[in-house]
Amino acid sequence: MAKHHRSFSVKKRGQRPDDEKVTFELNDRTYKCKDEVQGALILDFVSAADSGGAAAASKILPFIRASLDGQEELDAFNELLESDDVFVEMETLGEIVGFLIEEYSDQRPTKASS
Repeated sequence: MAKHHRSFSVKKRGQRPDDEKVTFELNDRTYKCKDEVQGALILDFVSAADSGGAAAASKILPFIRASLDGQEELDAFNELLESDDVFVEMETLGEIVGFLIEEYSDQRPTKASS
């Protein structure tokens, strides 16, 4: 009797070259992001986005926070979001998540060749 079995591998933590690091700028500060995030984090967000509305919106901040590289980045991001002087619009947060999803899922737009 044939067995129905398949072996899967996991990706070891790698490092992107410095010129490929994931960063984004917000309010004149560049935020450094992790080189990689768990596939489950991406799937969770994409699933919520497919549901639309509040489900997607509720996943935006957790996704960005999980992508930030270290406590210093997280603290700076949270401080900005809690500021009474500067306001980050939901649309901007959505654009950041879109950018991060592209980077982490290797779905970056390619430049048209000349």
